[in-house]
Amino acid sequence: MSIRKFISMITIVFVLVISAHAAVFGAEKLTILTTNDHHGHFMANRKGEYGMAARMTLVEKIRQEVRESGGHLLLLSGGDVNTGTPESDFLKAEPDIKAMNLMGYTAMAVGNHEFDKGLEVLKQQIQWADFPFLSANIFWEKTQQPAFVPYIIKKAGALRVAIVGLTTTDTPMRTSGENVTGLVFKEPEKVIQTLMPTLKQESDMIIAVTHMGYYKDGNHGIDAPGDVTLARRIEGIDFIAGGHTHELLTSPYKINNTLIVQAGEWGKYISRTDLEYSRETGILLKNYQLIPINLEIKELQSTAMDQTRAGQSSPLKISPHPEMTALLAPYAAKVEKQLQQQIGTVDGYFEGNRDVIRTQETNLGNLVACAMASITGCSMGIQNSGGIRDSLPKGPVTFRDLIKINPFGNTISQVTLTGRELKTYLEKVLSLPAGHGSFAQTWGLCATLKKGKLIKISVNGKTVADDSQYSVALNNFIATGGDGYPDISGHLSYLDTGYTMDQAIIELFKHRETVTMGEFQIQNAIKRF
Repeated sequence: MSIRKFISMITIVFVLVISAHAAVFGAEKLTILTTNDHHGHFMANRKGEYGMAARMTLVEKIRQEVRESGGHLLLLSGGDVNTGTPESDFLKAEPDIKAMNLMGYTAMAVGNHEFDKGLEVLKQQIQWADFPFLSANIFWEKTQQPAFVPYIIKKAGALRVAIVGLTTTDTPMRTSGENVTGLVFKEPEKVIQTLMPTLKQESDMIIAVTHMGYYKDGNHGIDAPGDVTLARRIEGIDFIAGGHTHELLTSPYKINNTLIVQAGEWGKYISRTDLEYSRETGILLKNYQLIPINLEIKELQSTAMDQTRAGQSSPLKISPHPEMTALLAPYAAKVEKQLQQQIGTVDGYFEGNRDVIRTQETNLGNLVACAMASITGCSMGIQNSGGIRDSLPKGPVTFRDLIKINPFGNTISQVTLTGRELKTYLEKVLSLPAGHGSFAQTWGLCATLKKGKLIKISVNGKTVADDSQYSVALNNFIATGGDGYPDISGHLSYLDTGYTMDQAIIELFKHRETVTMGEFQIQNAIKRF
């Protein structure tokens, strides 16, 4: 056989192989559904909004539609399944994870709140799950080995999809130190940069499922960089399914050819992104919807959403899926009796809404800080706003309400500082910015700051003297450096009292027939100029 004829035959075979592969591959359709910041909301609320039973009905409907159209579906979570409702917190999020199994979640990012119950509980949750908890940037300190599955490869027809997990480096500040002992949180962009050659070789599309936060234009302030910064600096990430900031993105945010989505919180919405991929055109965005799950019109309006731009239809009633209802009902019943026990009464609305309490003094913040000071006999109390997770409506207060506002199980620490030490400490604490969980709620304290400098301070109405002694009650999370607070656990006078936050609030209610708004009214105690 001549060389020319041999080369011609090889060329024909090569062309036939390429043509056959192209015919097999064609254009693949991929639908990506995402949720994030679930925070234990496996049950619908009293109005019948959200809940995992209705969510499953919606997911199954979309899954069938996608299947019938010849497409493929991924169901992803941006993390923080844990911490937020009494039913879930009591049961260590077992119902939430078992419900995600039933719903067919593909993967989940490891969020900072996954560490709230400690590593042993987290290990148990991973065992419960039929899907991987992904994080490529968390390592064991001793071995420098990944602490979680870094990424997975999923097939969508002929399309190979890499799904890599990333977690905020703020996590050690957002949970108690003992919960992350032995772990190292490395910079996500550095870690994924080293992974990119492998991911590109093993896949046709790269998805990052992250718990890092969406910050407009990448302006993350004192927080660790989020999804926008990641997409801006790392080329080759096609899609980011985000979480952490509870952001409701009414359309995908595109930067550097990366699409970023995030779907609010608590499973109130599912984000749906329909993509089409071929080797000729690459990835095409065909449709995006932010789908509400039985939300009232008022709730929809409060998001200031442009429903047309979101591709969202008018909200329709979604029936709960019977199989999911049957799975979840026993879990809810298991803790109901204990949660219904009344601990007291309030005569009005005590404000703990995230958007309010992280920006200003509130009566609930005053109540919590007062409870800590009272049970320890301290001169003042300090509470980070991120530790208060809900409001108290007028009327009876139950254990359920208590756990809703304070789900973390923190203990109360106390420390005695000189006036000079107190001024130095408070100048840092009271300068932490509004809009973050670190924003301080206080009791027994009045202060004035000008451009971050303390110019006036008094405790219980008396001006602070440098050489006098002042006792401070605060939760052990911020006492040990959580949320960016100075770590004062090394002070000679430091003591973890062992009292829990729940005990302190219950004790406060015991001494009052009714807790009144008047006692805890807003004093504008901290003035900033």
